[in-house]
Amino acid sequence: MNPNALSVHAWQSVLDQLPLPVALVDGEGQVLMASREMPVLCPQSLCERIRSPNQETVDGALWSLSAVAPDAWLVFPVKRTAERVLALLVSGLQAGQDIFQAAARALAEGLGWRWAGVSRYLGGQGQMEILGWHGEGGFDAGDVYSRFGTPCERVASCNGFFATSELQTLYPGVEMGAETYAGQVFRGRDGHALGHLFVLDLASHKDLQEAQTAIDMATRIVDGHMALLASEELAARAAALARTDALTGLGNRLAFEQELDKLARDYAEDELRDGLVLMIDLDGLKQVNDGLGHSAGDALLVSFAKALPRLARTSEKLFRLGGDEFAILMPGAGTSIEARLRQGMIPVIAATRASGFPQMDASWGIAALTEVGGDARRAQELADERMYADKRQKRQSREGSVPRSA
Repeated sequence: MNPNALSVHAWQSVLDQLPLPVALVDGEGQVLMASREMPVLCPQSLCERIRSPNQETVDGALWSLSAVAPDAWLVFPVKRTAERVLALLVSGLQAGQDIFQAAARALAEGLGWRWAGVSRYLGGQGQMEILGWHGEGGFDAGDVYSRFGTPCERVASCNGFFATSELQTLYPGVEMGAETYAGQVFRGRDGHALGHLFVLDLASHKDLQEAQTAIDMATRIVDGHMALLASEELAARAAALARTDALTGLGNRLAFEQELDKLARDYAEDELRDGLVLMIDLDGLKQVNDGLGHSAGDALLVSFAKALPRLARTSEKLFRLGGDEFAILMPGAGTSIEARLRQGMIPVIAATRASGFPQMDASWGIAALTEVGGDARRAQELADERMYADKRQKRQSREGSVPRSA
């Protein structure tokens, strides 16, 4: 299924408001959702043919069966212009067109108008960008124009639908010499107008009511698509936040656990020859907190987090696990790079010290998956053990005392 097509969830969010007799059915012909205008939810004889989506004549009416998601079809009678537009729009999505180009083509060909377009509003300067266009001449997708002095301005100002058969009288000199125009805004999740769908034609005798019905139908589908995009963006943002340390912006412990499991899976499936777990613990955070306050301690953590990427390559992921604990996962790396890491840690610590923490230091330890038979959790434990050994050795060196627990 093409990724531009709307999901079942998106169709369900608009179907109840669609001014057409349409049903959403599964592979067994069971109705998942139907619009209010669907008189017969799904004729049994039609349901029996649902596994071969196309157009079928049932009880003297031509019905369209259009796949919109895996194991889900839209079913509707093709007898009115708006329904032809819907059939064209769905087929455009199935063919790989994005929602805006599919809507423009469906409106132009389904209504029989010369041009159709979908635009979005750009800021508060009256500028508009063409997202989808169908018809020779006029615009191309990506073109930007001013809506001032055009019928598009009227659509935006009325925040709804506008149509006229006297385009040259109302807007003399309008491009392409069109006489008839119809347009309607589409909206985002919050209900605010984001742009509009519109059609134009050289003839002045076009059926404006028919155009309104078809444009309203296409607009509701674009609305549903925009709401879905907003929901997906919101969900992605929430998921990212759930995996992000609020103080440093690095991955948090949840993200570390998930990526550690992925590292083990990739190794087990022979996608990696090895993998390295690097555990880091800052030395001196408690002294900073006790002497300068916790805000200074936070500043130390942030400074170290900003310097830490100098130690990692693009494919390697950085985490703050809590307190003064940090970690880096290095897919494909092994213990042979220990010398490089030791050299790489020098500028990281130097940069952190230069930010106002001259006494800070960091202890660290590494472990490779090949050392522990691919057990990523054991690699983490081994890296921790080596990190604490490094910390004890540094403390012993500073204090000249017998090693004791960190």
